[in-house]
Amino acid sequence: MPAPKDKDKLTKKQEDFVLAYLETGSAAQAYRRTCRHNGNDETIRKAATKKIHEPKIARRAAALRAAIVNPILKRISIDRELIITQLLEQLEISMGRRLVKIKVYRKSADKIEEIEISQYNAMAALRALELLGKIDTIGLFVERSKVDMTSRFDAMTDDELDEFIASDGARIQNSASPGNYS
Repeated sequence: MPAPKDKDKLTKKQEDFVLAYLETGSAAQAYRRTCRHNGNDETIRKAATKKIHEPKIARRAAALRAAIVNPILKRISIDRELIITQLLEQLEISMGRRLVKIKVYRKSADKIEEIEISQYNAMAALRALELLGKIDTIGLFVERSKVDMTSRFDAMTDDELDEFIASDGARIQNSASPGNYS
């Protein structure tokens, strides 16, 4: 990582703020941690926003973020490309479109020979297709999860359930009514 220029040199407190900001993702939390300010949340939020937009601090945060994130993104891209390539190869092999080299022992010649064969494996081909279809840019198969809220209601008394139905239930019913697109 290149050393900052003199005009961009930060004080220890400013550098700590930038590091805390990158760690927490919150300028307000970074401000609380490094500036020892006991103001209310609104005051801290405004001061933190002003501080993170100071040119020197913004440049340093961007430079550190790039130094951290770019290698990670590059690695993810390489891994993603490798996985897709391997899945496509497996699909070709499983469909019998690509020959596979195997070693066999020839008893008559008393030696091991390498031969090429075609292997058709419907289950492996279907699995490779399924995994390729789940890739986010293709998005053919999307995993869905069921949200179960019954345990939330099990702990409620009858009065609490009635109150919930009167408040949230009405809101849910209104949002689900035809023609309501808000």
